[in-house]
Amino acid sequence: MNKSQLQQGDVLLLPVKSFPKDSKQIKDQRGVVLAEGEITGHYHGIEDEGVALMEAPSGARFIVNSGKKAATLRHQEHKPISVPPGIFQIGIVREKDWFQDMVRNVVD
Repeated sequence: MNKSQLQQGDVLLLPVKSFPKDSKQIKDQRGVVLAEGEITGHYHGIEDEGVALMEAPSGARFIVNSGKKAATLRHQEHKPISVPPGIFQIGIVREKDWFQDMVRNVVD
């Protein structure tokens, strides 16, 4: 498994060894949707077979690629990236606004 994090726009995928056993699978007719745009309707998604989105009771979300090959993460405004087999925790890039002295999620 690739040990480095993956990033597409504001979405981060961090490789992990496991996810909580009491996580529930989240299904969407569009496939596996990692994040959605607030205004445009664009989304970061995977349509490949063998990929599941899991959500822990804490709200943490994970991508599980149980396939034998890399899946493709797509977004309408970014280049596609390959997600190798394995488990990845989904994160959002954060930024510091030094003028307002606050940290916030990057919106793409």
